[in-house]
Amino acid sequence: ILNGLGAHVTLCYRGEQVLRGFDDDVRTHLFEEMVKKGITVLLQQDVVHIDKRNDASLSVAFNPTQNTPLVVDTVLYATGRVPNTQGLGLVE
Repeated sequence: ILNGLGAHVTLCYRGEQVLRGFDDDVRTHLFEEMVKKGITVLLQQDVVHIDKRNDASLSVAFNPTQNTPLVVDTVLYATGRVPNTQGLGLVE
């Protein structure tokens, strides 16, 4: 969505391919289409920490540490956690 609005987007994914648990053809197709749209996809990137720099940008460091930190304006960090919705009366 953000790419479609004109933002430069880099997706850092800690696995070997996006959409773990999906069909391999779907995963490959999505990856290729994202790249065609101008999204930079970095696979096998485990975020270690995010630091705010003096110029208000952010430095994203990865493990293994030999990778150069990624300097960005904004980070959207999704950890893939299961939401704690028990007892909220939501339909499952």
